[in-house]
Amino acid sequence: MRSLAVSPFLSSSSTCSSVPESCPDYQRVTISGDYCAGITVDDYEQAAKGLFKALLIREKYSKLAYHKFCRTTAQFLRSAENIRWTEDDEVQPDVCQCPAEGEDPYSMDNIPENLNYPLKMKDGIVYVYDNAEALSENRPHDLPYPDLETFAIDLSHVLAMIADGPAKTYCHRRLNFLSSKFHLHEMLNEMAELKELKSVPHRDFYNVRKVRNRNFLCFSDIFKSKKLVTNFAKMLENIFLPLFEATVDPQNHKELHVFLKYVSGFDSVDDESKHSDHMFSYRSPKPDQWTTDDNPPYSYYLFHMYANIMVLNNLRKERGLNTFQFRPHCGEAGSITHLVSAFLTSDNISHGLNLKKSPVLQYLYYLAQVPIAMSPLSNNSLFLEYSKNPLREFLHKGLCVSLSTDDPMLFHYTKEPLMEEYAIAAQLWKLSTCDVCEIARNSVLQSGLSHQEKKHFLGANYLKDGPEGNDIRRTNVAQIRMAYRHETLCNELSFIVDAVKSETVNE
Repeated sequence: MRSLAVSPFLSSSSTCSSVPESCPDYQRVTISGDYCAGITVDDYEQAAKGLFKALLIREKYSKLAYHKFCRTTAQFLRSAENIRWTEDDEVQPDVCQCPAEGEDPYSMDNIPENLNYPLKMKDGIVYVYDNAEALSENRPHDLPYPDLETFAIDLSHVLAMIADGPAKTYCHRRLNFLSSKFHLHEMLNEMAELKELKSVPHRDFYNVRKVRNRNFLCFSDIFKSKKLVTNFAKMLENIFLPLFEATVDPQNHKELHVFLKYVSGFDSVDDESKHSDHMFSYRSPKPDQWTTDDNPPYSYYLFHMYANIMVLNNLRKERGLNTFQFRPHCGEAGSITHLVSAFLTSDNISHGLNLKKSPVLQYLYYLAQVPIAMSPLSNNSLFLEYSKNPLREFLHKGLCVSLSTDDPMLFHYTKEPLMEEYAIAAQLWKLSTCDVCEIARNSVLQSGLSHQEKKHFLGANYLKDGPEGNDIRRTNVAQIRMAYRHETLCNELSFIVDAVKSETVNE
């Protein structure tokens, strides 16, 4: 079995790029036939069209906020539109490199000059103006500003899709196929992967880089109940206005400017299981009108967090400063709509347990390779017993999962809580060396480390997908595993592209 799997209509236009010569040959699983999607052609085309649109929506919001978007997925989306993808189309977050040895991380030298731009919060979002006259005439500085109505429409499209019967059937079948395909891959290639790893000298799981992906920013109705803020807009203002001020006039806020150089992202932490009776829409009350003691719904939080981070990132990019990722706690408990909101707004998420309840969302997170930092020991204490945690299932299917810790002082017993997570996961689920090294590699990819640091830990070509982007001498992940992951993702994306292209031809 040597050929790649093909799309439902045997189209050669959508197959992935050839495997690099550096990748060892391995046993591939091929499914052939005129039609192999497992549902009717009409349902398949309807599901593929919805998935394609959802991926375009995520790509749009990712680019606006300088969040990462999977390169392979972007290439297939462009091919469906008959547009040639280039590296210039890609956006990457700007991250400050850690200070070199002997360098003062708190140096106040080379701080940019003040711009003296007026700032004003309107409907919970900070607007930037070139001068006082522009402020009085309501002419904001040329930055992308979010539109609540457009966001609500995009959100409703994905919400409708996850409830669509044919889409659920199609995605459920594809996820089952991915799981079964990995088990076959493991059976056929486990020894070949192990042979590859043994050929790399002085490298094993213990000396590959592993990153704990957590940022903390706690939101809660506590602020309101303690009368610390009068409305939701005031809380947003307290968080974001100082960040904008330090970006616009860093000479007046030197300490905060230096501190922000080493901030990679923002989290949103609260009890997701708290129910909100309010359904978020563009008719929802404005943040300055949200004066009740109850928390706004999760989607309302995420939109306003994302909106401010998006504007702030564009302003900082314009100034040549580092940008921030939005990486909220999401899907640990509560409604499945939390994960829909995060799919649009977040660079990556923490937890994601509830993805197992929605085959459509789980498949979308796979197709877009949305990074998920999971913490089974924390979940075991709070929401889900360890043996039922879906991390192994997600890993086998090919979702971009990593292991992390959550509140290590509460849930861990050693001074190395991250190694505790890896050790228990490896023992309980019998993960192979290649499995845990793949998880570790994912943790570096989704981290807030700088481009230079990722090159050091993963290899010079880490931005490329598949075996081309893997340096086994640094990651200890077998090239066979990387080739399998890349070819499988290409195959799944080709199903979507072929359906969209065939519909375009028929029209």
